[in-house]
Amino acid sequence: MASQSPPPRTVLLVDDNAVLLKQAEAYLTQKGIHVVSHTSPFGVGPLLNQHKPDVAVLDVMMPGLDGEQVLQFLQKQAGSTPLPAIIFYSAMAEEPLYQLCKRYPGTAYVLKSDGLPALHAAVRRRLRTP
Repeated sequence: MASQSPPPRTVLLVDDNAVLLKQAEAYLTQKGIHVVSHTSPFGVGPLLNQHKPDVAVLDVMMPGLDGEQVLQFLQKQAGSTPLPAIIFYSAMAEEPLYQLCKRYPGTAYVLKSDGLPALHAAVRRRLRTP
């Protein structure tokens, strides 16, 4: 009997900077993570429903809706359905990111200045993979 491999773990990556988005997507994909990316904070709800990601990585500073507003929308939309693990990914200063995560227990943050390995490490922690 052939063993079945576990279903792929999916990360939803949302960032309005298309260049950084593609770099992060390529890096995480190279590390064996299935990535669904989106360049706008709008339309994240349907992507969440369609792909059922294990982790959502949200840029904080996006035009129209920032990462916190996207999270608030997703929380309202989800109701009692659990959301994926949330990682805020931003170029803003660390203290405001820390305060943002304090307002939303269970979230994490990664500074863009820490590089893609730091993002990968945070995603791995949320996926609980080696």
